[in-house]
Amino acid sequence: MLQSFLFPVVAYIAGPSEVAYWAQSRALFDLYGIIQPVVIPRPSVTLVELKIQKAVDKLQLTIPEVMTDPEAVVNMVAQRSFPGDLAGSFAETREHFVQRIAELEKIVVSFEPTLQKSFGQGAGKIKAELNALEKKAFQAHKRKNEIIRDQVYKIAAHLYPEGKPQERVLGLPYYLNKYGFGIVRYIAEHLQLDICDHQLIKLDL
Repeated sequence: MLQSFLFPVVAYIAGPSEVAYWAQSRALFDLYGIIQPVVIPRPSVTLVELKIQKAVDKLQLTIPEVMTDPEAVVNMVAQRSFPGDLAGSFAETREHFVQRIAELEKIVVSFEPTLQKSFGQGAGKIKAELNALEKKAFQAHKRKNEIIRDQVYKIAAHLYPEGKPQERVLGLPYYLNKYGFGIVRYIAEHLQLDICDHQLIKLDL
Protein backbone atom coordinates (compact mmCIF):
# COMPACT_ATOMS: atom_id res chain seq x y z
CA MET A 1 0.00 0.00 0.00
CA LEU A 2 2.83 2.38 0.90
CA GLN A 3 4.53 1.56 -2.39
CA SER A 4 1.37 2.43 -4.33
CA PHE A 5 1.13 5.73 -2.43
CA LEU A 6 4.76 6.72 -3.05
CA PHE A 7 5.14 5.27 -6.55
CA PRO A 8 1.69 5.09 -8.16
CA VAL A 9 1.41 3.18 -11.41
CA VAL A 10 -1.26 3.11 -14.08
CA ALA A 11 -1.27 -0.64 -14.70
CA TYR A 12 0.23 -3.78 -13.24
CA ILE A 13 0.80 -7.00 -15.17
CA ALA A 14 0.26 -9.90 -12.80
CA GLY A 15 0.24 -13.67 -12.66
CA PRO A 16 -2.77 -15.67 -11.36
CA SER A 17 -1.77 -15.45 -7.67
CA GLU A 18 -0.98 -11.75 -7.93
CA VAL A 19 -4.32 -11.03 -9.61
CA ALA A 20 -6.05 -12.66 -6.62
CA TYR A 21 -3.91 -10.58 -4.23
CA TRP A 22 -4.84 -7.31 -5.95
CA ALA A 23 -8.51 -8.27 -5.87
CA GLN A 24 -8.32 -8.89 -2.12
CA SER A 25 -6.55 -5.60 -1.45
CA ARG A 26 -9.07 -3.47 -3.37
CA ALA A 27 -10.87 -2.50 -0.16
CA LEU A 28 -7.65 -1.03 1.29
CA PHE A 29 -7.19 1.24 -1.71
CA ASP A 30 -10.74 2.50 -1.27
CA LEU A 31 -10.19 2.95 2.47
CA TYR A 32 -7.10 5.15 2.03
CA GLY A 33 -8.33 6.93 -1.06
CA ILE A 34 -5.60 5.59 -3.32
CA ILE A 35 -6.34 4.73 -6.93
CA GLN A 36 -5.61 1.09 -7.54
CA PRO A 37 -3.66 0.26 -10.72
CA VAL A 38 -5.43 -1.51 -13.54
CA VAL A 39 -4.48 -5.15 -13.07
CA ILE A 40 -3.74 -6.91 -16.36
CA PRO A 41 -3.35 -10.72 -16.32
CA ARG A 42 -0.06 -11.70 -17.92
CA PRO A 43 -0.21 -14.07 -20.89
CA SER A 44 -0.04 -17.76 -19.99
CA VAL A 45 1.53 -20.00 -22.59
CA THR A 46 2.40 -23.63 -23.27
CA LEU A 47 5.03 -24.20 -25.93
CA VAL A 48 4.41 -27.25 -28.11
CA GLU A 49 7.47 -28.66 -29.84
CA LEU A 50 7.03 -30.18 -33.29
CA LYS A 51 7.88 -33.71 -32.14
CA ILE A 52 5.32 -33.44 -29.34
CA GLN A 53 2.62 -32.26 -31.74
CA LYS A 54 3.39 -35.18 -34.07
CA ALA A 55 3.13 -37.63 -31.15
CA VAL A 56 -0.22 -36.13 -30.13
CA ASP A 57 -1.53 -36.35 -33.70
CA LYS A 58 -0.38 -39.97 -33.99
CA LEU A 59 -2.48 -40.87 -30.96
CA GLN A 60 -5.43 -38.99 -32.50
CA LEU A 61 -5.61 -36.69 -29.50
CA THR A 62 -5.68 -32.94 -28.96
CA ILE A 63 -3.34 -30.88 -26.80
CA PRO A 64 -6.08 -30.02 -24.23
CA GLU A 65 -6.94 -33.74 -23.92
CA VAL A 66 -3.34 -34.64 -23.11
CA MET A 67 -3.06 -31.84 -20.54
CA THR A 68 -5.31 -33.72 -18.12
CA ASP A 69 -4.85 -36.93 -16.13
CA PRO A 70 -2.32 -39.04 -18.12
CA GLU A 71 -3.82 -42.33 -16.96
CA ALA A 72 -7.28 -41.23 -18.06
CA VAL A 73 -5.80 -40.40 -21.46
CA VAL A 74 -4.16 -43.84 -21.65
CA ASN A 75 -7.52 -45.46 -20.90
CA MET A 76 -9.22 -43.37 -23.56
CA VAL A 77 -6.67 -44.29 -26.23
CA ALA A 78 -6.81 -47.97 -25.24
CA GLN A 79 -10.60 -47.89 -25.42
CA ARG A 80 -10.47 -46.45 -28.92
CA SER A 81 -8.09 -49.16 -30.11
CA PHE A 82 -9.94 -52.00 -28.37
CA PRO A 83 -11.09 -54.46 -31.09
CA GLY A 84 -14.66 -53.49 -31.91
CA ASP A 85 -15.62 -56.99 -33.03
CA LEU A 86 -14.49 -58.41 -29.67
CA ALA A 87 -16.60 -55.94 -27.71
CA GLY A 88 -19.51 -56.73 -30.00
CA SER A 89 -19.00 -60.46 -29.47
CA PHE A 90 -19.19 -60.02 -25.69
CA ALA A 91 -22.37 -57.96 -26.03
CA GLU A 92 -23.90 -60.53 -28.38
CA THR A 93 -22.99 -63.39 -26.04
CA ARG A 94 -24.55 -61.63 -23.05
CA GLU A 95 -27.74 -60.98 -25.00
CA HIS A 96 -27.86 -64.61 -26.17
CA PHE A 97 -27.50 -66.03 -22.65
CA VAL A 98 -30.08 -63.65 -21.22
CA GLN A 99 -32.53 -64.56 -23.94
CA ARG A 100 -32.01 -68.32 -23.57
CA ILE A 101 -32.34 -68.15 -19.77
CA ALA A 102 -35.53 -66.13 -20.14
CA GLU A 103 -36.96 -68.83 -22.42
CA LEU A 104 -36.01 -71.58 -19.95
CA GLU A 105 -37.39 -69.55 -17.06
CA LYS A 106 -40.75 -69.19 -18.80
CA ILE A 107 -41.00 -72.96 -19.29
CA VAL A 108 -39.85 -73.96 -15.79
CA VAL A 109 -41.85 -71.31 -13.94
CA SER A 110 -45.00 -72.51 -15.68
CA PHE A 111 -44.90 -75.64 -13.55
CA GLU A 112 -42.67 -74.45 -10.65
CA PRO A 113 -43.12 -70.71 -9.86
CA THR A 114 -40.76 -70.88 -6.85
CA LEU A 115 -37.74 -71.16 -9.19
CA GLN A 116 -38.29 -67.78 -10.78
CA LYS A 117 -36.00 -66.09 -8.29
CA SER A 118 -33.28 -68.66 -8.89
CA PHE A 119 -33.39 -68.02 -12.62
CA GLY A 120 -33.04 -64.30 -12.02
CA GLN A 121 -30.02 -64.84 -9.78
CA GLY A 122 -28.47 -67.24 -12.25
CA ALA A 123 -28.87 -64.78 -15.11
CA GLY A 124 -27.24 -62.07 -13.02
CA LYS A 125 -24.26 -64.30 -12.21
CA ILE A 126 -23.75 -65.21 -15.86
CA LYS A 127 -23.82 -61.53 -16.89
CA ALA A 128 -21.39 -60.70 -14.08
CA GLU A 129 -18.97 -63.42 -15.20
CA LEU A 130 -19.11 -62.23 -18.81
CA ASN A 131 -18.53 -58.65 -17.70
CA ALA A 132 -15.52 -59.81 -15.66
CA LEU A 133 -14.12 -61.69 -18.64
CA GLU A 134 -14.54 -58.65 -20.87
CA LYS A 135 -12.79 -56.49 -18.29
CA LYS A 136 -9.87 -58.93 -18.12
CA ALA A 137 -9.64 -58.94 -21.91
CA PHE A 138 -9.54 -55.15 -21.90
CA GLN A 139 -6.82 -55.10 -19.22
CA ALA A 140 -4.76 -57.56 -21.27
CA HIS A 141 -5.18 -55.28 -24.28
CA LYS A 142 -4.17 -52.33 -22.17
CA ARG A 143 -0.99 -54.07 -20.98
CA LYS A 144 -0.01 -54.67 -24.58
CA ASN A 145 -0.20 -50.93 -25.14
CA GLU A 146 2.57 -49.96 -22.77
CA ILE A 147 4.18 -48.07 -25.65
CA ILE A 148 1.09 -45.87 -25.76
CA ARG A 149 1.36 -45.28 -22.02
CA ASP A 150 5.00 -44.26 -22.34
CA GLN A 151 4.12 -41.86 -25.18
CA VAL A 152 1.26 -40.26 -23.25
CA TYR A 153 3.35 -39.75 -20.13
CA LYS A 154 6.23 -38.34 -22.17
CA ILE A 155 3.85 -35.86 -23.82
CA ALA A 156 2.29 -34.94 -20.48
CA ALA A 157 5.74 -34.46 -18.92
CA HIS A 158 6.50 -31.89 -21.62
CA LEU A 159 3.18 -30.05 -21.71
CA TYR A 160 2.28 -30.25 -18.02
CA PRO A 161 5.47 -31.31 -16.14
CA GLU A 162 4.95 -32.56 -12.60
CA GLY A 163 1.28 -31.65 -13.00
CA LYS A 164 2.17 -27.96 -13.09
CA PRO A 165 2.03 -25.28 -15.80
CA GLN A 166 4.94 -25.74 -18.19
CA GLU A 167 6.18 -22.17 -17.69
CA ARG A 168 6.66 -22.81 -13.96
CA VAL A 169 8.85 -25.88 -14.40
CA LEU A 170 10.77 -25.64 -17.67
CA GLY A 171 10.94 -21.89 -18.18
CA LEU A 172 12.58 -19.94 -20.98
CA PRO A 173 16.20 -21.04 -20.28
CA TYR A 174 15.29 -24.60 -21.29
CA TYR A 175 14.17 -23.42 -24.73
CA LEU A 176 16.99 -20.90 -25.12
CA ASN A 177 19.48 -23.69 -24.61
CA LYS A 178 17.64 -25.87 -27.12
CA TYR A 179 16.71 -23.40 -29.86
CA GLY A 180 18.87 -20.34 -29.26
CA PHE A 181 17.82 -16.71 -28.84
CA GLY A 182 15.75 -16.84 -32.02
CA ILE A 183 12.98 -18.46 -30.01
CA VAL A 184 12.40 -15.19 -28.14
CA ARG A 185 11.48 -13.46 -31.39
CA TYR A 186 9.37 -16.45 -32.44
CA ILE A 187 7.34 -16.35 -29.20
CA ALA A 188 6.94 -12.57 -29.45
CA GLU A 189 5.58 -12.93 -32.99
CA HIS A 190 3.05 -15.61 -32.04
CA LEU A 191 1.99 -14.42 -28.58
CA GLN A 192 -1.38 -12.64 -28.51
CA LEU A 193 -1.19 -10.02 -25.78
CA ASP A 194 -4.87 -9.14 -25.93
CA ILE A 195 -5.98 -12.66 -24.92
CA CYS A 196 -6.23 -13.60 -21.25
CA ASP A 197 -6.98 -17.27 -21.88
CA HIS A 198 -4.16 -19.80 -21.83
CA GLN A 199 -2.43 -19.99 -25.22
CA LEU A 200 -0.69 -22.76 -27.13
CA ILE A 201 2.25 -21.82 -29.31
CA LYS A 202 3.48 -24.51 -31.69
CA LEU A 203 7.21 -24.35 -32.23
CA ASP A 204 7.50 -24.95 -35.95
CA LEU A 205 11.27 -24.65 -35.81
